[in-house]
Amino acid sequence: MEPIIVELKNVSLIYHDPFAETLAIDDLNLTIREGEFAAIVGPSGCGKTSMLNLLCGLTRPSSGEVLLGGNKVTSPGDGIGYMLQHDHLLEWRDVEANIVLGLEVKNMLNEKTRAYALDLLERHGLMEFRHHYPQQLSGGMKKKVALIRTLAFDPTLLLLDEPFSALDYQTRLHISDEVHKIIKQEHKTALLVTHDISEAISMADRVLVFSDRPARVKKEFEIKLNAPDSPIARRQAPEFRGYFDSIWKEIEYREKALQ
Repeated sequence: MEPIIVELKNVSLIYHDPFAETLAIDDLNLTIREGEFAAIVGPSGCGKTSMLNLLCGLTRPSSGEVLLGGNKVTSPGDGIGYMLQHDHLLEWRDVEANIVLGLEVKNMLNEKTRAYALDLLERHGLMEFRHHYPQQLSGGMKKKVALIRTLAFDPTLLLLDEPFSALDYQTRLHISDEVHKIIKQEHKTALLVTHDISEAISMADRVLVFSDRPARVKKEFEIKLNAPDSPIARRQAPEFRGYFDSIWKEIEYREKALQ
């Protein structure tokens, strides 16, 4: 069995303001193993982004422990790669300059790390675009560049926070397939947060359903599909619909309770 990369142990998070306090996460426990691609779905406002901020070290838990590679997360560190909804490529920098930006910011840019970043471009079909600027790229290509920028400093864990939601449906399907392929080829551990149940099932080895706020893991689904390991192909698996219905019922139950 692969070692545990991420562990949240009895984690709670309370937000305070002058008038009230809000329990965002309550006694949350979860683990992610090395090389696993996990996904989290749940109602809007249930605490998914709060959990990502805890993993990044941007927020400290009110109680409990957040561990990355067995070490307690107490501040933002180098082990986390974060891919957001928007690619945030700098328009005045070409592709090569954009992919080394994170290395520059972390003071990690040198001959070796630049060579690794360019090797990622080569292996994933973008080397011929190294001197192109973001405005010359398609939406899908920008996502691939953003991912390679995230991978360039060799993070332990990739966090993907609704990374495809700004794309049209056809591009979204295609680029999720490309991103999944790159993550698997680079043997990375990844955690995807998404509102799209189909996307979660098609990309992940395991889907965790969060409860309404305060966030807890309501149910887990190990995804076993009789299909090639490609998100597009996995959507055609005979088991896909069953997983979708089961996960949707867990979320729909909450929606009905609010009516």
